[in-house]
Amino acid sequence: MSQSRIFNIPKFKAHEKDEDKFEGWYRYDSQNHVALRVGNSDIGLDGEIRFNRKTKQFEGYNGNRWIILDSSKGDTGQAGKDFNEVVEFVCDEKEEGGFVIQPSKLEPNKGDSSIKVRKLISAIHNINNEEKKDITITENESNIRLSVNSKPHVWDCGNIVLDTLHRPNPDGTLKCYGDTAIFLVHEEVKRGQFVQLVIEANRPVIKPLTYKNNGHAPNLFGEAPNIVGVALENAKPMHACKVCCSGITCVMVSNESSYLQIDNNVRDGNNGLINHEGKVVKTNRKPLQPYIKAGNFLGNHTITKNKLVPFRVNISIIDE
Repeated sequence: MSQSRIFNIPKFKAHEKDEDKFEGWYRYDSQNHVALRVGNSDIGLDGEIRFNRKTKQFEGYNGNRWIILDSSKGDTGQAGKDFNEVVEFVCDEKEEGGFVIQPSKLEPNKGDSSIKVRKLISAIHNINNEEKKDITITENESNIRLSVNSKPHVWDCGNIVLDTLHRPNPDGTLKCYGDTAIFLVHEEVKRGQFVQLVIEANRPVIKPLTYKNNGHAPNLFGEAPNIVGVALENAKPMHACKVCCSGITCVMVSNESSYLQIDNNVRDGNNGLINHEGKVVKTNRKPLQPYIKAGNFLGNHTITKNKLVPFRVNISIIDE
């Protein structure tokens, strides 16, 4: 740039020499602010700015070449990666459930640029013609909380087969369709045995249901057992044990009782009574003395000691 003085614009215009377009600062006499004019320079200094009068464009020199300094559209660049090549929605398919984000590829070229998100909703169950939600859904900025609402469980007994009911589950427990509970064991129990609740070290624990016999009926007033139900698994002291409190399962039977008249031939629906060992026996007549009724047999069977047979557990004490 050959000039660095400040030009007075009215005076400069009065000359009407358009070819003398000097570089420098310009101002009006009546105003304090000034304007900078750059010219068509070829010096080539790093950071130099010029106005190319041939192309009518502002340019800057980067040390190697002149770069156009305007907002006009440049050359078309290389296409970037497609969204589906950059982002992938992953879900662990080993876990049962659906995808919150629909696992479909976007097709921007076809006008599809939206990510489809599924909404979480609760299933509805009906109790006595009143609809209730299975879960309550709440949310904040960080979490979505799913709270399970309690409801009574309804067992589907339509697929029960008596021939397979007595076969244990893979974990060794007896099958059970009904109310169950878990207790700590005080004395070793066997699956199919009826158990009673006792207090040990101020804790409720279970042990096999037994009572003094000596050829007599149990004293259901003086030594009334607190009957819980049927043990569903073998368990040693201080181990947990699942117990069927009521429902359909298998019980351990016996053909021994000194005060009951035993019948080894069972018919579907026969009453099952509990003997002094906590096992179920069948009698063909109502006892004249107090007894404990365990429930009713399911199906026809021949009783052999310690055999497991299908049974409907419904405990009651008959003391009349």
